[in-house]
Amino acid sequence: MHQLLSPRKGFTLIELVIVVGIIAILASMNVASLSAVRGKVNDARRLWDMRQLSSLIHAENTGQGVPMELEGCVNDALASSLTTSCSGPGMIVQYRRFQDPAQLTSQTPCSKNSITTCGYSISQRDGAKRAITDNYQMCFYLEQGGAGLKAGLNSITDGGTFRAGCR
Repeated sequence: MHQLLSPRKGFTLIELVIVVGIIAILASMNVASLSAVRGKVNDARRLWDMRQLSSLIHAENTGQGVPMELEGCVNDALASSLTTSCSGPGMIVQYRRFQDPAQLTSQTPCSKNSITTCGYSISQRDGAKRAITDNYQMCFYLEQGGAGLKAGLNSITDGGTFRAGCR
């Protein structure tokens, strides 16, 4: 009588190596695309933060320009101060909630020489110390760009106007 061979069970070593290789290739492609997505998400957050911060200043502007130096937005060593150092006037105390998403642990303020992500900073429009509610710029760094701005250092000035670069 002829005995039938039982069907083979399991995979060969070659088959397993091929499957693991395909999974590795797919995983590396996924990590690369997630990095770009993370940059876009961070940039959207930065732009939203800048609009909110500018709105807070606009709400506190009395039309005569309130000096923010009296309220803690000043760093005597640098022209630009971190926005998180601001304690007023009025609702500007909320600035402490807004931080660059890539700079949550230690923040270096953005300056005209920044070439990577940096903490939101505030100064006068021309880059001088002691911002005033009707004369300021807040600097931030975009990883991918957005809202008509290119990747790199950008700013928002009084009136909520975005511009490339930071002075």
